[in-house]
Amino acid sequence: GVVVTRVEPRSVAAGLGVQPGDLVLRVNEAEITRVADLRRALQSRPKAWTVSIRRNGQVLTTTIGG
Repeated sequence: GVVVTRVEPRSVAAGLGVQPGDLVLRVNEAEITRVADLRRALQSRPKAWTVSIRRNGQVLTTTIGG
């Protein structure tokens, strides 16, 4: 996973409820193990976004769009 250090206001991440300190595990169907994976997933521009994160020991999955 990749640790989130900041979230831009009005961004997709903000809309998904991602917070600094979250560990991004998956974006849509892509497993995120390094920053390059996250960049590649974010460039895909899908109609809907599904993100799985680990926060405080719990895995949370949320979707927006579609």
